Amino acid sequence: MSLTTIDVPGQLRAASERFATQTQEHDIEIRTEVGPGRLKVRADADRLGQILDNFLSNAIRYFPPGGAVTLSARTDTDAVTVGVTDQGPSLTEEQLERVFERFD
Repeated sequence: MSLTTIDVPGQLRAASERFATQTQEHDIEIRTEVGPGRLKVRADADRLGQILDNFLSNAIRYFPPGGAVTLSARTDTDAVTVGVTDQGPSLTEEQLERVFERFD
């Protein structure tokens, strides 16, 4: 793990750019909403990128054409909260219980 100070809005933009071709092919728009305040954190940039990529990949895979996926970042007391919101199908109760388990 390599912790550095990273610009969260920059990470959101980079993730959006990595999926530009796929979102165009699926007629999906990626929106970025960034709140005011200092949106820099000490984190592992590669891991944050990997998390964003996983969320975007799933959103595109299960999302109906013609909609939008929103990447957001906002300050929350002494932290930055990052969100990915879409209008695709929700997880079942069973899936929610296992969402943070690693698959092999």
